[in-house]
Amino acid sequence: MSIFERALQSNPTNEHLLLEYMNTCRQCWEPAKVLSKWDELLQSVRIQTTWPGMWIAYLDFRQRHFLSFSVKSFIRVLEDALKRLGKMARSTWQAIQRADEKAELLAQLVKIESVMVHVIARAWTFLRQAGMIHLDNVSLFAVCKKYRSTHHRSI
Repeated sequence: MSIFERALQSNPTNEHLLLEYMNTCRQCWEPAKVLSKWDELLQSVRIQTTWPGMWIAYLDFRQRHFLSFSVKSFIRVLEDALKRLGKMARSTWQAIQRADEKAELLAQLVKIESVMVHVIARAWTFLRQAGMIHLDNVSLFAVCKKYRSTHHRSI
């Protein structure tokens, strides 16, 4: 683990290295410690702004970790992911409005929105498979409507 930590200090922008580190943590540590590490990572502004796709790996971990998994807890995780990703998208959108050079920010916004679409699709699939059909249409419609009303305007 110390080798990974030193490598991450030397290469803090290497997403692949960070994902491999988390996979190794999952294999070596108790699940509670891995979950704590994920929470720490997802609080990091650098992680959130550089790699919104880390949410996908986190959702994989949460959905496959049966000791702490429940339908209600996973729904809360999905909601949290969408809430945080939506906040990232809004702040990126605001930065685009102020910026002279928009290309890099637009690319970042596309990455964030792609992850949001993945999370929404995953939520819909999960709710449908969990037999919560009555919730999936309403919840996803509300999320999409709220996101659309607070975010999308012409550039």
